[in-house]
Formats: sequence, C-alpha cells, structure tokens
Amino acid sequence: MIYFGHSSTFFLLLYFCKKISKNQEDSKNFFVASKISQIG
Repeated sequence: MIYFGHSSTFFLLLYFCKKISKNQEDSKNFFVASKISQIG
C-alpha cells in the first residue's frame, strides 16, 4: 500500500513536470510568434 502511494505520487510529479514543460514550450512559441509578427 505504501509502495502504491509512492508510485502514484511519482506519476503525479511526472505529470506536472510534463505539463509545466509543455506550458513553457507554448509560451516560447508564443514569444517567437509575437516577434515574427512584430517584424512582419
């Protein structure tokens, strides 16, 4: 039972890490798009 709790916490952490990295990617893409639109 304790092991299951630890593994679920690990998966939750992994999920949040993926979510955060995706948000950073989206904001980076938005930044690049805004720069391109300023130039254009």
